[in-house]
Formats: sequence, structure tokens, C-alpha cells
Amino acid sequence: MGQHLPTAILASYAILKQGGRILFGLRQNSGYCDGQWGLPAGHIEVGESFVSGLIREMKEELGIDLIPENIRLVHINHRKAEDTSERVNVFFLIESWSGEVENREPEKTKELKWFFADDLPELTIPYIRDTLEYIKKGIVYREEGW
Repeated sequence: MGQHLPTAILASYAILKQGGRILFGLRQNSGYCDGQWGLPAGHIEVGESFVSGLIREMKEELGIDLIPENIRLVHINHRKAEDTSERVNVFFLIESWSGEVENREPEKTKELKWFFADDLPELTIPYIRDTLEYIKKGIVYREEGW
């Protein structure tokens, strides 16, 4: 009987917080949750850590520079998605960065907007809304879909 190792999709999410508000992007043309608000995020590539992938993605997507000292782990979500793929989503709180936030991927993100966590738009991606609630309650890890 052979051992079966998981092939999870890994992603880092940025909870960029400024003035009590969190940055969201309105997704488009991605084939996943288009027309809904989500957090800036990206898949981790081979050879990257969650933090180094997040730093790369935020430079590519938003034009900002992050340093590891300003990146704080706040939540991990291990889930089996609707398509049965396994995903590990790691959420980081960032309250300090260099550069001005700008939408560098307008083909994927229709609009960037800052929202208070207690006043999110109706069309927020459900698991993102749930994650912010878990973080507010101090819950650092959760599993879904198993």
C-alpha cells in the first residue's frame, strides 16, 4: 500500500489595513468569484515561502514593497474546495508598507476599495468574510470541507 501525498494549492492573502479599513479588490476575468470583493492574494510558486510569495504578489498586483518584519500571520485556512482540490490559505495582517497602492492588474481587478471589516459589501467572497470573523474572534486555524 503506497503513501499518497497531498498536492495542495498554496496561497498567501494580504489584509492590508490603514485607518481601520482593509483593502479589497473587485474580481473580474479570473473565472473564480468574478464580480465579488476579495483580498489581495496570490498563489505560492515552487521555491517560495508564504511570506516571499506574498511580497512578490503585492509588488506585482499593487506596486507596494513589504518587509517580513511588518507581515504578521493571523489565520490559516485548510480547505477542500468545491472542485475537491486541497487548499492552504494563509492570511497575513500588514499595517505598514512602502509605496502607494495602485491597481497594477486592471484586467483581473476592476476596482480597489477600502472597507471597514464591520461594513463589507454584500458581494464579498463568503470565505473571506468568514475569515475576517474568525480573525476577530482570535481563531488562527480552521478546516473546511473535510
